[in-house]
Amino acid sequence: MAPLTSMFWYGKNSERKFDDYRPEVHDADGLLVHMDNGEVLWRPLDNPSVLRHQVFHAPNIRGFGLLQRERSFTAYQDMFNLFQSEPSVWVEPHGDWGDGDLHLVELSANYEGLDNIVAFWDPKDKPAPMEQYRFGYTLRWEMGEADVKLSENRVVATHLGLVPGDTSTRLIAIDFEGPKLDTIPLNNPPVAIASCSTNAAIVENQVLRNTFLNTWRVILKMQPKPGNTDPVDIRCTLQTGTNILSETWTYQWSPP
Repeated sequence: MAPLTSMFWYGKNSERKFDDYRPEVHDADGLLVHMDNGEVLWRPLDNPSVLRHQVFHAPNIRGFGLLQRERSFTAYQDMFNLFQSEPSVWVEPHGDWGDGDLHLVELSANYEGLDNIVAFWDPKDKPAPMEQYRFGYTLRWEMGEADVKLSENRVVATHLGLVPGDTSTRLIAIDFEGPKLDTIPLNNPPVAIASCSTNAAIVENQVLRNTFLNTWRVILKMQPKPGNTDPVDIRCTLQTGTNILSETWTYQWSPP
């Protein structure tokens, strides 16, 4: 239900590099999800070397969409394809859709002419053949402030790479910004609640004020288990005490 497609060739978080003069090439850079329990998920998009299919259990989902958050020309440097002006698309369900899953499919692409990103919601209880099935939603095409209103305390950048001098550990830097986060004093930083699937471990977790961008930067070091060949699911959110301050950053990292 409500299928969306887009294109993501490479961006800030890409570990696959291409021989191109532009720093980033994509029509959308993340999947935003509003869960029924109030949690807001941000999943940066990727162009994996093999097909990747991630499923989020999302009963009575309240909204989801493929967003273009990077709005700066300098991020793309393309005078002919105005990626910074690509609209985001948002699905706003009417009523309760019941139990079901949100699917994200990322196909491997070697150039920008392919829509390699797919997102859709799949109901748990399927209608029988010839049985009527009613559902509805509003499809919104948005930019700028409308995007921000969907999630104000949000992830604005994700960077991944090897830890220098350590070929077994990945370094992940995540920048969060928003009005709640701006009120936190420098001498009392928020806490990053980070976790990953059992085939890896978070071995370091830091939160620092990034004064260059006026964000809070989380630096994680993630170490896959020796011999692991399966994707690693990672989650991170900022909190003070029991107060959640940001959307939940979620990612699926695949071994090379």
